[in-house]
Amino acid sequence: MKILLMAHGHPSLHKGGGEVAAYALHHLLQAQGYQSTFVGWGGSQQSSSGTVLAQHGPDDYLLYSQTEHFSFSLTSTAVREALQALIETLQPDIVHSHHYIHLGVELPTLVKQIRPQTKVVLTLHEYLAICANNGQLLNTAGELCAGYQPERCNRCFPAISPASFFMREIALKSALGFVDAFVSPSQFLADQYVRWGVPNRLMHVLENPLPAPHTDNVASAAPSFDSVEAPVWRLGFFGQINFYKGLDIVLDGVRLAAQAGVRIELLIYGSFSAVNGQEYIDRLKQTISTLPDTVTYQGPYQQGDVHKLMERCHWLVMGSRWYENSPVVIQEAIAAGLPMILPDHGGMKEKSDASTVLYQPGAASSLADALRNLSPAQYRVIRKTALARRADLPAERAAALAAVESVYRSVTTLNAGGSGPTDAVGVVTAPAGKPARPTRNARIPIRKA
Repeated sequence: MKILLMAHGHPSLHKGGGEVAAYALHHLLQAQGYQSTFVGWGGSQQSSSGTVLAQHGPDDYLLYSQTEHFSFSLTSTAVREALQALIETLQPDIVHSHHYIHLGVELPTLVKQIRPQTKVVLTLHEYLAICANNGQLLNTAGELCAGYQPERCNRCFPAISPASFFMREIALKSALGFVDAFVSPSQFLADQYVRWGVPNRLMHVLENPLPAPHTDNVASAAPSFDSVEAPVWRLGFFGQINFYKGLDIVLDGVRLAAQAGVRIELLIYGSFSAVNGQEYIDRLKQTISTLPDTVTYQGPYQQGDVHKLMERCHWLVMGSRWYENSPVVIQEAIAAGLPMILPDHGGMKEKSDASTVLYQPGAASSLADALRNLSPAQYRVIRKTALARRADLPAERAAALAAVESVYRSVTTLNAGGSGPTDAVGVVTAPAGKPARPTRNARIPIRKA
């Protein structure tokens, strides 16, 4: 079977969890005997050779493209032509796209126009189609959103009318109507998209299969820190540093716990992201500078070093304000046998177990309470649970890859030859006062390619 695997970033340039997961799947598929080709977004500028599609390896390409921010539609005819040439050359049985941002939401339509018998699988990440605020399901005040409604979105973005949000919804659902199967790494994410309009029968909930880390020999994993009686708890924060990831919440929680007498150290690994502006970064750096005995910024890290770095820590800590769906850092912590302290919502809550301590999302005081309540006896039990969970990983990893293969088999057995959508995506309602729009329970009319 020939697979064209595409992602919204190439991990050699973009280190996000979704990009890492997509590239890992590419190599796992090759190891299983599939003819897999990988295309990762390289950036918005053309390559040094002036092309929009550049070869990065024997079966590995960089795509240079731009999409319109509001609708995620491609802005370049050259990109469409390059993708057409690639699809016509490779003749893939399946195009499996991780995300639609940067790649163009019209990619499924384009695939069906070029090669109608090719099936399209889309792995979803965050909530960009649902939420115009960077897909975070947070309003512009930084609070969790009550759910998509054109009028509610207009309150976040007054310059964009409810009718414009409604037309955006129709355009996105029309484009996604050409997808043969959707994959969600968490039930929580799947539920949000089904509520928005993706047919439940096309949704498959399965974890991103990651390759075995170099530390995957469970027998050699020593239960570090088990003998500690009066610990200095060492917390590790890993990943991108921006407002959504909530490092400021973690810093405040650690500060409050330290003031209450908890012996604690926070190690921060990752790069500062300017997605929320320089002011937020400056505020974080100022806070870190006031906690020199408690907090250390370790800088960026290489993905291959993450398990070695996690071995220095007692706990992984996350502060995410938004409903993260399936953070790769949680999978990495599980592979390292590292207990976790997580916000109690979204995919983080879904992936928690007895090796996890949960706290109220967005509440530094709740995190501080959780840190104050830690005990060596509790930690020894939790650590053993984490190591047991780690021991189950090889079987879980194999099952996740088998589930991806099952999705591929299911779509390739569908009736071939049609170039139209598999199913209409969504039941939509018009904004208030717009009687000319489709009414409740009306299917979106989707034009065949």
